[in-house]
Amino acid sequence: MFDTKDEIKVIKNRKIVYINKCSLNSSSKEGAIKKLKAINFVIRNERSSKYRGVSKNGSSWQVLIMNNNKKYYLGSYPSEELAARIYDIHALKHFGIKARTNFIYNNKQIKNISEKNINIKCDNISDLMNQIN
Repeated sequence: MFDTKDEIKVIKNRKIVYINKCSLNSSSKEGAIKKLKAINFVIRNERSSKYRGVSKNGSSWQVLIMNNNKKYYLGSYPSEELAARIYDIHALKHFGIKARTNFIYNNKQIKNISEKNINIKCDNISDLMNQIN
């Protein structure tokens, strides 16, 4: 994992990144590794998102959901958070209370999502949240 005494070599998603060990304020390899794990060090590539089911596609964010080992494309949206909310709506409709969502919803919101026909063609989060609440 280490090439020199002063650097840590991290390989993630076929990318090699060198991190200066001094920036971690650790004098040993083990201490540096523990600090990396403690701060949950993750190197993301350009297309990934911090949200489940969302990835970058050009200048917009696309939503994909898995069901029965198949990927279903749900559309492309201007913002990452809006795409994550759209993913959550579909996940709650298809998987119910057991769905893994990006955000926390109360019981009233989950009931509204499952019962209402929500227009997911909106371009901003406030319109979408008004439909859910």
